[in-house]
Amino acid sequence: MSAPDRAQGGSHVHSLLRVQGLTRRFGGLTAVADVELAVEAGQIFGLIGPNGAGKTTCFNLITGLLPPSAGAVEFGGRSIVGLAPHRVTALGMARTFQNIRLFGAMTARENVLVGAHARLRAGVFGGIFRTPAVRREEAAARERAVRLLDLVGLGDAADLPAAGLPYGRQRRLEIARALATEPRLLCLDEPAAGMNESESRELMDLIRRIREQGMTVLLIEHDMHVVMNLCDRVAVLNFGQKIAEGSPAEIQANPAVIEAYLGRDDSAAD
Repeated sequence: MSAPDRAQGGSHVHSLLRVQGLTRRFGGLTAVADVELAVEAGQIFGLIGPNGAGKTTCFNLITGLLPPSAGAVEFGGRSIVGLAPHRVTALGMARTFQNIRLFGAMTARENVLVGAHARLRAGVFGGIFRTPAVRREEAAARERAVRLLDLVGLGDAADLPAAGLPYGRQRRLEIARALATEPRLLCLDEPAAGMNESESRELMDLIRRIREQGMTVLLIEHDMHVVMNLCDRVAVLNFGQKIAEGSPAEIQANPAVIEAYLGRDDSAAD
């Protein structure tokens, strides 16, 4: 049985990511209210909704950037509530951000190596004395950085400064850096933002290749062409609450989603 089939079966006991009652309040404002999600291993899971719906806040709660006011977040069967972001990353969850956060003066390869640092085992002693084990580990990290750049289509840009890359290639470099942490779950915050149609197609192909390598993807995205053609399952937020979840076809036909987000075509009534 496929991951999407398991998700639709209603049993989330072994979900890779399980969110229950997730809530975040900022003073008198409730940004996220009692959200529940279950992302199965191998899925591409979309989280959509209007601007201000609470999607990025939800991401920040899941990845440890914000503590929840209430609720539970389990990853790989263990609670990660209260863990610092670097500890969440060490457990196998990586993310990109809505606003690109590359080191512009560093090369593409160096940016990916920053991500690989999360998996290096060398301690202070090894770092100072440059033991053979440290040198082997660093060589392996450099080789992996090259493979990841090839995967995202940036093999020809390894030695170019990140700031000089076109916008769409910077987006892909961010994904390569996240992949360097060796995640089981890759969280992408609006990866297609600012991309043209050709770049969006290339992005969808890349995300499919990432899934084919055994990874699970959770993404926030406004581009409905990307969401509906890429995701196995989609959840919809509105005013911080989940108003629907289902397959892309189910979401497109859901009256509450049409009313709140996708828009209603009233021309037929004229």
